Amino acid sequence: MGMLMSIPVLGQENKITATTKTSISDEFDLKELKNRQRRTVSYLVVTDIRDIAYGNRCVTEATRRLGFVYTPMPISEIERKSRFHYFTHNQFTKLKITLKHGPGWKKKLRKSIARCG
Repeated sequence: MGMLMSIPVLGQENKITATTKTSISDEFDLKELKNRQRRTVSYLVVTDIRDIAYGNRCVTEATRRLGFVYTPMPISEIERKSRFHYFTHNQFTKLKITLKHGPGWKKKLRKSIARCG
C-alpha cells in the first residue's frame, strides 16, 4: 500500500506532507543493509586475555571484520575436553583467516587495534 502512495497520479501535483507514507525501500540505505547482514564468525580460544584487549568494542569490531572473535576460556575448562582439540580448532581457524585475508592478517589486526587507542 505504501508503494501505491509513492506513484504520482496524472493531473495531481506531487505533494509531500508529514502524513505521506513511503515505501520500505526508501527507509533503508543499501550500506545499512549490508552492515546488518549476518556473517559466519569463527572462534579463537584463548586462555590469557591481557594481550587481546577483550571487552574493547573497537577491538571486537576489528576482529569481526576479519571473520573471527576471541573466546576466553580458563585452562581448567580446556583440560576438561583436551588441549589437542582446542589447538587443532585454533589452527584450522587461523588457516581459514589466512586463506581469506592473506598471510598478513595479524599485522592488519595489530594496526587496527593500535588505531583503537
